[in-house]
Amino acid sequence: MPHTSDHNAAEPEQGRNWFAFLVTFIVFTAVFLGVYFVRLNLEVDREREALAERLVRCREQRLNTPSNPQLRATLQENCSSIEAEFLTRFGYVR
Repeated sequence: MPHTSDHNAAEPEQGRNWFAFLVTFIVFTAVFLGVYFVRLNLEVDREREALAERLVRCREQRLNTPSNPQLRATLQENCSSIEAEFLTRFGYVR
């Protein structure tokens, strides 16, 4: 009979250990995913800002060009391709 009570006493402790392991696993997984998504968001923000800067420079260049129609057409095409890339990647154009 005493052997049975020892066995019953060990079961709750194993359950607590398993629960602690599960909670630890969930917390570490949440932290890992949080760090991953923050880094991913930073990378996308940097790419968006770089592309927006290219678009602004292109538009400024187009506005400040002399009245050379061929150059203006080339710049318009370049700006349009940057706008299309921005729209494709981020869903809107600045």
